[in-house]
Amino acid sequence: MADTIPTDIYDQIGPAKFDDFMDDFFRHIKANKNIGGLYPDDYAELKEKYKPFMSDFLRGNIIVTKNGDPELPADRDRTLISRNDADEWVNCLRLTLNDYNVPDDSRELLLREVQQKAYEMVNAPQ
Repeated sequence: MADTIPTDIYDQIGPAKFDDFMDDFFRHIKANKNIGGLYPDDYAELKEKYKPFMSDFLRGNIIVTKNGDPELPADRDRTLISRNDADEWVNCLRLTLNDYNVPDDSRELLLREVQQKAYEMVNAPQ
């Protein structure tokens, strides 16, 4: 397989299951002892803000920069995010992709790119 970002993961999951995918992703986040506390217990509003961002990622459109993404919640600028936090966030996405049986090669190529973008959001030391 070529070393390019997969563009079909969203379709593999299926638009009809995307809300469930997002719920499962936030369940993994909330269950994570390191980053769960960074997110509200009621993540419904946050989920709606993340949906365009996540659906773009799952389609291979990874464009978030340090200047931010208009689709992401603005309060992340006030939240300290370490490299470990970024790794944990990516791992929660990995777990969710595993739950939806995304093939290993597609999953790992996507996650490598997502991880680089997650590191761009780091604003705190370890």
